[in-house]
Amino acid sequence: ELKSLVLFKKKLGHIPGVQCPKVSLHSIFKGAPGTGKTTVALLYASVLKEAGIISKGNLLLANGRNAFMGKWVGTEEKNVRMALAAARGNVLLIDEAYTLVSPNEMDYARNVLPLMLQLLADEENRDVAVVLCGYDSEMEYLIQSNPGIRSRFPNIFKFKDYSIEELHKIT
Repeated sequence: ELKSLVLFKKKLGHIPGVQCPKVSLHSIFKGAPGTGKTTVALLYASVLKEAGIISKGNLLLANGRNAFMGKWVGTEEKNVRMALAAARGNVLLIDEAYTLVSPNEMDYARNVLPLMLQLLADEENRDVAVVLCGYDSEMEYLIQSNPGIRSRFPNIFKFKDYSIEELHKIT
């Protein structure tokens, strides 16, 4: 449905005088481990590439705070910029994204998401889709932590646990 909406927006953009709806590719995947979040992100990258929405279509993985924090305070900005530059044309999956939110004011990982929100608004970062991923309740806390997250990441997908019967079928 998201792919269809984005393609519809692209077609509308070619009609003079028609105002296009704003569509974001950025998403939140929340659910328990093993429910397929990473697999769906991989498929998402391929679908966006196939539709011509992003240019390369690979999935880049970033492991929460470890992907953005360096040895020194202040390196998180450089690391966020480098991650978005490397992800251009692709889908950037930030696993355990909730680790970027902390009530501790001395935790410099708190700077990552506000900076990312700011950079994603930039025109040069249009050829990237960012997926924030993690456990259900922790991701809910992340969403509530900053009002900009809900507007920049409007696509929220809840991955349900498999039933015993479904696990038997998979096995």
